[in-house]
Amino acid sequence: MNDNKTKSLRLGVLLSGGGRTLMNILEYIKAGKLSAEVAVVIASRDCNGFERSRDAVLVVHNVP
Repeated sequence: MNDNKTKSLRLGVLLSGGGRTLMNILEYIKAGKLSAEVAVVIASRDCNGFERSRDAVLVVHNVP
């Protein structure tokens, strides 16, 4: 069955550093260039990306 509706992707983002890739993804979503939402962010340690995720009001988990 093919409906012509564009479905948004639900993304899970893994990070261990500054979170620059995450910020780029969020910018693309906001600009309408990527039909997606960041559903969860998982960090391997406490890092700048963890803080950026919280600042962007995303669900973020620290899994060492």
